[in-house]
Amino acid sequence: MTAVLFATMSPTLAGQFDRIIDIAVTLAVAPYVYASVAVANVVRYRRLPARTLRTYT
Repeated sequence: MTAVLFATMSPTLAGQFDRIIDIAVTLAVAPYVYASVAVANVVRYRRLPARTLRTYT
C-alpha cells in the first residue's frame, strides 16, 4: 500500500485520491472487458448462431 501512495504522489491529497480511484475503477472494469471479448470469440470460433451472442449481450 505504501508503494501505491508513493507511486501516485500528487500536490494535493484530493489529487492523489482521485488518481487512486481512477486506477481502482480501471482495474475493476478490465475483467468485464476481457469476458465480453472472450464471449464474442467463443461464439465466432464455434460458429454459433448470431442469436447466441445477442442473448449473452
